[in-house]
Amino acid sequence: MRILITGSNGMIGRNIIKLLSKKKNKIYCLDLNQNTLKNYKLKYIQCDLLNFSKLISKTSKMRFDTIIHLAGFLGVEKSTISELECIETNLQGTVNVMKLSKLTKTKQIIYASSSEVYGDILKKPFKETDACAPKSAYGVSKLAAETYMRAFCKKNKLNFKIIRYFNVYGQYQRKDFVIPKFIDLIKKNKPLKIYGSGKQIRSYCHVFDAAAATIKVLKKGKKNNIYNVGNNSEPISLKNLVNVLKKNTPKKINFSLVPFQKSDRSKEREIFFRIPNLDKIKSHTGYLPQISLERGLKNLLND
Repeated sequence: MRILITGSNGMIGRNIIKLLSKKKNKIYCLDLNQNTLKNYKLKYIQCDLLNFSKLISKTSKMRFDTIIHLAGFLGVEKSTISELECIETNLQGTVNVMKLSKLTKTKQIIYASSSEVYGDILKKPFKETDACAPKSAYGVSKLAAETYMRAFCKKNKLNFKIIRYFNVYGQYQRKDFVIPKFIDLIKKNKPLKIYGSGKQIRSYCHVFDAAAATIKVLKKGKKNNIYNVGNNSEPISLKNLVNVLKKNTPKKINFSLVPFQKSDRSKEREIFFRIPNLDKIKSHTGYLPQISLERGLKNLLND
């Protein structure tokens, strides 16, 4: 299978490549930055997705069976500072990928969306059929890109699969996300800060499981469907996340609660409960997460 992965240098992209390279796939990687995956047999394309003319000049003679579109402006906190850039980047990047898919006669698109599209809806856990009410510019941009992609595919008779990732963590994640941020501070013997009450509930999914789920959706997922991807077996509050970290390091960990009004975060955009319903992906693909939160955190602490 000929597969193009956008955002290939990112945390999820790296792990998808590791899994795909074990089979007889021809992997094309597209990223804004230089190739960091030197140990794999890849066709590497360094290009900004927003530069459509350069994108087409580098790929027009290629043909893909599938595009896995991971690239984009990442992070709720970062998007709060640069709302317009976030929305323009994620939406225009997806527009350009969809145009590319048509030109390269791609058979299907897999789009990496986010649990942020749901917002803080009352119905829990979140199902793919639930109404979406994103609370951040990042969530709005992801939902807008989903909507555009579905409309484009319908008009041009292409197939799509949308994956909504829930709190993925692991090696190579940027340090402005909660788990790598906490672990970095612990290793530097610095105190942790938790915004709000610390009772916010999350379901963290190790990147290996997220990548494995993506491959299952690629191979077994039904066309023109949306899938939640995460680990719903260990929902945990931010306070208890710190307790698990304490349990798995000899270092002393101190933390403080910071009111939202004294932080760079807004209570209005905070999501207080986020757990995925995974019935659909389990039924369609057999996906089951394998890595416990404690195991994943222990590996990162010892890295």
